[in-house]
Parts: sequence; C-alpha cells; structure tokens
Amino acid sequence: MAEPERPPPPRDSVEWEGRSLLKALIKKSALRGEQVHVLGCEVSEEEFREGFDSSINSQLVYHDLFRDPLNWSKTGEALPGGPLGVLRAMCSRTGPGPVTIALDSLSWLLLHLPCTTVCQTLHALSHQDSRPGDSSPVEHVHVLGLLHGELHGPGPMGTLSALARTEVTLSGTRSQASAHILYRRPQQRPTHEVRSAGGDWGHTGEEQ
Repeated sequence: MAEPERPPPPRDSVEWEGRSLLKALIKKSALRGEQVHVLGCEVSEEEFREGFDSSINSQLVYHDLFRDPLNWSKTGEALPGGPLGVLRAMCSRTGPGPVTIALDSLSWLLLHLPCTTVCQTLHALSHQDSRPGDSSPVEHVHVLGLLHGELHGPGPMGTLSALARTEVTLSGTRSQASAHILYRRPQQRPTHEVRSAGGDWGHTGEEQ
C-alpha cells in the first residue's frame, strides 16, 4: 500500500497564479485513473472545468463553495455544513481506490476557518487510509492545495509547510517565472529543485 500523501501546496503570488499548476496536477491524477474531488471556493465550476476534456471532467467531483459558501441565499443549494462539513465528509469516505482531493484554495479556507482546524482536517484527509479498523481502506490519498502566499503570515505558512510532503513556490513574473520545489521524505533530508515556469507542469510536484 502506498504511503498517504500530505498536502502539497502550490504557493503563488500576485505576479504568478498557481491555479494552472493545480489543474495540471489534477489532470495527471485523472489520467492515472483516480477519482478527483475538487473543493472550489474562488472560481465558478464552469471556469474551473475550462481546459479539461470530457474524459477528465467525468472524473472530477466538484464541491461548489463559490456560488453560496455561507448559505446566505437560503435556497437549499449550499453544501451541508459549509466548507468544514465538506472536508469532514471527505475524511469519512469509505470507497476503495486511489483518490486526489484538490483544495482551491487553502487560502480561502484559512480566511474563513481557524488555522488549527484547517491543519487538523488536512492531517485527517491525508491519513484516512491508515485508520485502524477501516474495513475498506483507501489505497492512496493525494491532497493538493493552492495557497496564495502573500495573504498569510509566517505562522500559518510555517504550519502548512510542515504538513506538506512536496511544496511548490512560484515566483518571478509572467515573462520570467520559476517554480521552487521542496521535497520532504521520511527519514531523509529535504531536497530542492528549481524549474522554469515554461516546463512541463504535469511532472511538477510529483513523488520521485
């Protein structure tokens, strides 16, 4: 059984957005045959699905928090329990097989929920396949989270970095951008890699 993934946050900035990288990693997961759950907070479902072909979109389960995240409209369309309820429901899923959970974005969650709560939930997500007594464990859980680095102080950033197995930080400008990748492995020293933003996003941030 593969070891559970911890959330690797693509960290972007005003000069360089990270959603394209997040979507490239989602596409790679879908091409591996995984079901992908997307918690969408910052853009509409239609906008997020743009650029994916029908085969990829058919594997995406989109949980829409963008339209009415706090259920202000009282139409009954809001997701039960809000963002925390959706995340906890993902933690309690029992279906077997590999799955990717993509959070768009971690920054939105941190602006609406306590950092401690978010981190505890992320830990539960990435370790749900190792719960004792689980009769149908998930084979592999891969959690992806987009983080807008300029919105958060060193405390939340440091805590999330400690949770991540792979961390990708985008920097520079659109004409000259780079991805700084930090890999963390159990009982090994962290390793770094720098890639040009013009490279193959489909291979960025993957386990080696």
